[in-house]
Amino acid sequence: MTMRCRCVVPGLLLGLLLGLAGRPAPAQSPQRLQVDVDQATFALDEARTEVALYLAIEARSLEYRADSVQYRAPVVLEAALLAADGRPAWQDTSEVAFLSPDTSALQKGQYFVHALQAVAPPGPHTLVLTARNGRRTAQVRRDLTVPAYPASTARLSDVILATSLRAGTDEAQDALIRHGLFMRPNPRHLFGAGLTQLFYYAEAYHLDRLGTPVYTVRAMVTPAGRTQPVAGLLRRTEHEARPADRIVGAFDLAAVPNGSYELRLEMLAGDSVAAVQTRKFFVYNPAVERVEPTAATLTYENSEYALMSDAEVDAAIEHLRVLAGPREWRRARSIEDPEEKRRFLMEFWRQRDPNPKTLVNEFKEEFYRRLQYATERFGDGLLEGWKTERGRVFLKYGEPSSVQTNLYEPNQYPHEIWTYDYVQGEGQSIFVFLDRDGFGSFRLIHSNVAGEPKSGNWQMELIR
Repeated sequence: MTMRCRCVVPGLLLGLLLGLAGRPAPAQSPQRLQVDVDQATFALDEARTEVALYLAIEARSLEYRADSVQYRAPVVLEAALLAADGRPAWQDTSEVAFLSPDTSALQKGQYFVHALQAVAPPGPHTLVLTARNGRRTAQVRRDLTVPAYPASTARLSDVILATSLRAGTDEAQDALIRHGLFMRPNPRHLFGAGLTQLFYYAEAYHLDRLGTPVYTVRAMVTPAGRTQPVAGLLRRTEHEARPADRIVGAFDLAAVPNGSYELRLEMLAGDSVAAVQTRKFFVYNPAVERVEPTAATLTYENSEYALMSDAEVDAAIEHLRVLAGPREWRRARSIEDPEEKRRFLMEFWRQRDPNPKTLVNEFKEEFYRRLQYATERFGDGLLEGWKTERGRVFLKYGEPSSVQTNLYEPNQYPHEIWTYDYVQGEGQSIFVFLDRDGFGSFRLIHSNVAGEPKSGNWQMELIR
C-alpha cells in the first residue's frame, strides 16, 4: 500500500545540535543531501512488528525557498521495506517541509528530525529510503532483520536514544510521540559537548510470563565491548510486572571522555536476566581528560561486583557451574554470606583473565556473550537456553564450526550434530543432540570429548 501525506516541521525548534556550535555561517549546501537514519522495532501482534524509522537531516545541506516570513525546505521521502523476495512489505511516499526564519544563522551540526512508522512481518528485510530536496538527493539502503515478539516470552523492544524526552500532546508530531511521551531521537548517536544529556526509551512486553509480580531494570553506560559500567552511570529500578511497560531514563555524559560507548538495558526477574538490549553511541567531549584506569587501581570496593544486588550475585554464581571445577563449584555452593559471594566471583574471574594488566577480562566478556546467545537461542520452554545441554556445550566450547540439522526426516528423530574443528586437548570433536519427543528438548547423547556422554551406537539412536 502506498500513502501520501504532507506535514510541516516548524523552525529549528525541532533541530538537533549534535556537534560543537560554530560561528554563524550562510547556508551553503553541500552537493549531497546529508541524511542519517536509525530504526527501532516494537511489538504489534504475533504476525506483524512495528518498525520506527528516525531521520536526521542536516539543516545546512538543504535547499530553501523564501516565502513572505521564513524559508522553507520541502523534502520528498520515498521509503520501503523489501522482503527477502524483493517485494515491498511496506512502502510510503510523503512530503515534509522544514522551516527556518534565517538560513544565514544555520550552523554546522544542526539537524532536523523526522520519523516514519512502518509495519512488516518478522524476518529479513532491506530498507530503501530516498530523500529529495530540490536538486539534492540522498539514498539509504541497508539490510535489517525485523524480530518477532511472541506472546510466550517476555521481551524488550529496541532502545531509542534521544536528546530530550517529555510529556507530548502535539498531534502534528504524532510520529515522535509514543505512549504520551514526545521524543527527539538522535539517529546519529553522537553526544557530548553541547549535548550532554542522553535520554533512553524502550518498551517491555509480556511481563506476565516472568512469573514474578515485580521485575528489575538495570540500565548502564559501558565502554563499547565491555560490561563494566562507567563510574556513576549505573542505576536499578523496580517495576510492577504489568502486561506491558515503558522504560525511560537519562544519563549525564558531561564528564565522560571521548570514545565509543553502549547503553545497556537488562530486564531481571528474580535472579535471572530475562532480556537484554544494547545501543551503541559516541561521545565527543574534547575538554574532558581521559584517565585510563589500570587493573592495579581496581579494588573490590570500586568493582562491578560490589554493585551487584543479592539476586544478581546468586545468578552469577549459578552461571559458574558451566566452568568451575568440582572443588570450585563445591566452594561456590557452600558460601552463604552475600559479601563473600561477591568476592568469590571477583577472584574466580580474575584467575581466568588472560591479560590481568587491563580492566577488560576478555575471557569473561566472551563467556557472557555466549550466555546471552544461548539464552536467546536454545530455550526449550522448560529451561532457560543456557541451562539446556546445547546451551551448556555452546558456553563451554564456543560456536561450533558446523551444524548439521535434521528436523523433518520421516525415519529419524529430530537431531543436531555439532562439529568442532578443534577443541583444546581433544582436536576435532562432535556433539550429537537428540530430540526424541519432538518438543524441542535436545539431549546430548554422544561426544568424543573426554567427560561428555558417549554412545557407541549413537547413529542407531537417531532412527525412529
